[in-house]
Amino acid sequence: MGNNEALEIDHTDLVIGLQDAIDRLRASSPQMAKAMDAFLPITDTPVEYEKSKREVQARLTEIIHDEKYTNFVAELTAEDSPESRERLAALLSAGKSGGAWLEASPALPYYRLSDEELALALAMRLGVPLIKPCACTQCGQQMDIYGRHAFVNHTCMNGKATNRHKKVNVALAHTFRDAGITVAVETLYESHYERMPESSQPTVDHRIDIHAEGSGDGGLDPVSGAPQLVIDTSVTHAGTHPLAHKIPLAAAKARVAEKLKFIMKHYKVSKDAIIIFVLETHGALGDEAMKLLHRIAEKKGGGKNEVSAQFLRFSLARIGVALQRGNAVILRHWRSACVPTGNRIVM
Repeated sequence: MGNNEALEIDHTDLVIGLQDAIDRLRASSPQMAKAMDAFLPITDTPVEYEKSKREVQARLTEIIHDEKYTNFVAELTAEDSPESRERLAALLSAGKSGGAWLEASPALPYYRLSDEELALALAMRLGVPLIKPCACTQCGQQMDIYGRHAFVNHTCMNGKATNRHKKVNVALAHTFRDAGITVAVETLYESHYERMPESSQPTVDHRIDIHAEGSGDGGLDPVSGAPQLVIDTSVTHAGTHPLAHKIPLAAAKARVAEKLKFIMKHYKVSKDAIIIFVLETHGALGDEAMKLLHRIAEKKGGGKNEVSAQFLRFSLARIGVALQRGNAVILRHWRSACVPTGNRIVM
């Protein structure tokens, strides 16, 4: 009896302490009060206390981080400079699905990043300066400290963006194949589709990044019912869109429209059979890309279940790691070819 009494008294004190902490946080600001109101009442039974404590701790951490993020965004918005808009665009792009590569286990080769690749990926995600302010030694343009020049000035990059594109494309192709879907990589459009008579590039060979078999023989059944899918993979820098610091995925949506228009201008392909798989530099996937990965995962799992959910996580991590490797190739070349030695910050 005495032991039970001691436990009950101890538990009561702890609950009161937690509730006091919650009340103080609620009173600290209107935003915090709104967030804290989402809490369920703390249990007053000792058996459930440990579970309740863990849930409260997790929620408190989430609320504090959200509050800091909100304040940081407000500061950058108020500053309204080219550098602050670039940082805001990066923050939005690194959000939804942008951190999937952080969950990759290095147990498999395609999930591994070298020390340099990891350092550059984390620097980009955290907004750590990569260089000291200076002009590009190749073109003379003034460069910001976060590496924007590396991702928007393709002339100075000597085709390194193509290397990143190939890495992402290969990772996506493996995702299809792991789900049992037949794909061909970088085949000629004219091997499958007629060229439009009014095409402005009648002698240029365009390649399909990934050509996936559609319905039948275990293939992916497109929503449109089309027998085949044309997947065009693309990576775009969020900061290139004028509204990227305000609207999530603004750059990705613009790239989807641009690529779709190009394909339909040159080839007789049904719009329903085309999927523009776009990623932004900091990791966010476009809406069409996410929908496609969900469909592939459900094909693998035979519907929405734990198997499909796990396959989706693995796929996002694999593609995210491929993107970060490609980013590292670009940044490595930029730092050596465009940045004076004294202006490079050691990673």
